[in-house]
Amino acid sequence: MNKVYLVGAGCGDPALLSLKGKACIEEADCILYDRLIDPSLLSYAKADCKLIYVGKENHKHTMPQAMIQKLLVDAGRTYPVTVRLKGGDPYVFGRGAEEGLALAQAGIAFEVVCGISSAIGGLAYAGIPVTHRGYTNGFRVYTAHSQKDVLADLNFAELAKTKDTLIFLMGLRSAMQLVEKLLACGMEKATPMAICSHVSMPSQKVLTTTLAELHQKDIDTLSSPAIIVIGEVVKLREKLCFYEQKPLFQKRYLLVKVQKEEHQAAKLLREQGAWCEEVQCGYCKAIAHTWTKEAFQSFTHVVFTSAQVVHILMKQLQEAGFDSRILYQCKLCVMGKGTKKALAQYGLCADLMPNIHDSKHMAELLTASVQKQDHILLPKAVNGNTYLQKTLETQCKVSYVPLYTIEELPHSIQDEDYDGVLMTCPFSVQQYAKQTKQRKQMVYAMGERTKQALIKEGFTSITTLKHAEMEEFVKAILHHEKKGRD
Repeated sequence: MNKVYLVGAGCGDPALLSLKGKACIEEADCILYDRLIDPSLLSYAKADCKLIYVGKENHKHTMPQAMIQKLLVDAGRTYPVTVRLKGGDPYVFGRGAEEGLALAQAGIAFEVVCGISSAIGGLAYAGIPVTHRGYTNGFRVYTAHSQKDVLADLNFAELAKTKDTLIFLMGLRSAMQLVEKLLACGMEKATPMAICSHVSMPSQKVLTTTLAELHQKDIDTLSSPAIIVIGEVVKLREKLCFYEQKPLFQKRYLLVKVQKEEHQAAKLLREQGAWCEEVQCGYCKAIAHTWTKEAFQSFTHVVFTSAQVVHILMKQLQEAGFDSRILYQCKLCVMGKGTKKALAQYGLCADLMPNIHDSKHMAELLTASVQKQDHILLPKAVNGNTYLQKTLETQCKVSYVPLYTIEELPHSIQDEDYDGVLMTCPFSVQQYAKQTKQRKQMVYAMGERTKQALIKEGFTSITTLKHAEMEEFVKAILHHEKKGRD
């Protein structure tokens, strides 16, 4: 039976998506998604999942709500699993109930997957708890504007007397009018307030003031989505503001990649408070091979140069009717920790890994251990680095297998000023160079071949990672930022 899931993606930070929400995205055959979700969440979707953008912004609606509900009902009838992916929580001013009612009326089964609302989680990122003993006994959440896009008709006389924390969503344009109403109804002029914009995202900005002094502040520096919070708890922000203390807060980076999934380096940068835009410029296309038991019986070593090699080879072996036991007599060699981790997903342990994760040191490690009668299987990308292959061929028999090619994928790269650009391979360098005139931005390169590709394209500010590991991107960036501050 077909089913629709109304999934709350949380208040901005993609890491706030629930486990159930992630599982729904992974299973979905069709996803209707909003403007406020982080684009990286769509990387969890299947390759053949239909993606439909239905985002809204003030006076810039892609389509009216009635049309969205019709699309949702149509998708629910067409696809086994449909996900309606919304920012925050579907039932907190997200019009999720309207969509649920439309589905119920059409006789389509649905579930709600709760998300973290910006009214609570977003304010936590701003350093403002909605409750705190001795400050307030509760909180109230309102929408600040009505269906007619004017200030909501609220009981301001009652609100002016409460000690509860007052939270207003979608109220940036009405902030001054809102405060004037509360002051006119007798709320204390010294009452603390804050306007929090883009909460839980690296572009987060928070303006703190009092009701009486708001008119002196430049609200125009803030943009939607924004939250207005009024109450004594705002005073706690200075001590509780953890997010803005992160070392790369408000820094912007671009990562050009050849994988659909969220890149580990991007995830690590976000954990440090940075904004990392991921652009997929290509994809790995596997080359079919006929694998036999007899062939593997002749191999003494298998060298895995990347996680991609691990996944493609293991998939091909499974399709040929084999499992990991076919490798029982082989020593498994990995280039680095990421490749070792990928191998572990198949219940396999690496026998050899160089201390420095590159072809040169892998070659040195194997040269010191292999015998002339050994036979090494070296599956890797077409046009990949040949240093390892050529070096090992002087020591023993090597069977190089072209396992995949990297194919270009239609993509768009904006010619913007980033704090840095991350490059993982020469292919990503070529694709980036085609679409941008920028040559002076700081570029972080994984590996010597990537560095040489950058030099060839005319880039002048290059930092080469010490090791071919995703964590090294973060280390290099943090070192560069610290050096700039010093």
